[in-house]
Amino acid sequence: MDKNQLVKQPVPKLFFHYLLPAISGTMVTSIYILADTIIIGKGIGTEAMAALNIVLPVFNLVFGTGLLFGVGGSVLMSISRGRGEEKRGQQYFTTAFILNLLAGLIYITVFFAFGEEIMLFLGGTSVTMPYIMGYAPYIAGGALIFSFSSFLQAFVRNDGAPRRAMAAVIAGGVFNIVFDILLVFPF
Repeated sequence: MDKNQLVKQPVPKLFFHYLLPAISGTMVTSIYILADTIIIGKGIGTEAMAALNIVLPVFNLVFGTGLLFGVGGSVLMSISRGRGEEKRGQQYFTTAFILNLLAGLIYITVFFAFGEEIMLFLGGTSVTMPYIMGYAPYIAGGALIFSFSSFLQAFVRNDGAPRRAMAAVIAGGVFNIVFDILLVFPF
């Protein structure tokens, strides 16, 4: 969307132009986490489902960090661009990008150094730990992907392309569910 359209369009139209894709993206994220739980519970068992729920706070931390830097940075970028300060808006994006990257690298480092202790602290038991340690390293290893998914979603949406951001989230959700089914049942 042309940024001048943001000034010319009626506010209610713009509101729904941004609201519906944002809600849809959030719902898809919730649905694929629910799908993970159902597929793992049906395909592997209750112990694996319990392990997934112990690992989910790590995913939530990483995803939330992406939202923190994505939403915060994209709002500052949008304000700067609205004021005609394009360079400053780009600086906000760069700063948020670097901070998100650093946070992701710190999460990966801390998890691979203290992963088992963290999982025990979150409620891992002798029954669930084999499942947790079979799954959690993938979540930790993919921290940058998960974090940048929510980070870029906010920037793309605030850059005038809320439907593109929604389409990317939906594509990721469909990919996640399809590969959950393939990796849990046939493989």
